[in-house]
Amino acid sequence: MNVLIEAKKIKLTQAIRAFATEQATRLNKLGKNVDRVRIYLENTAKNNTGKFANAVVYSVSAPRKHIVVKKYAADMYQAITEATDA
Repeated sequence: MNVLIEAKKIKLTQAIRAFATEQATRLNKLGKNVDRVRIYLENTAKNNTGKFANAVVYSVSAPRKHIVVKKYAADMYQAITEATDA
């Protein structure tokens, strides 16, 4: 599985990259052959507060399927976890 992580308006640290990659590998447990996962991380608020401050978009490519999930949360780690669970 190929995991690509992109960030906009946020510094992509090693910790965030490692956490997002770990969460993306959980998608293999679905029993489907996941070819590629693209994760877009974005800070949407000017002052970094509020429940819509961080956005995470998962774009999952599997044979004959393409799934897109978008989640918002106050914390980037929480947004990544919620997108993975969705």
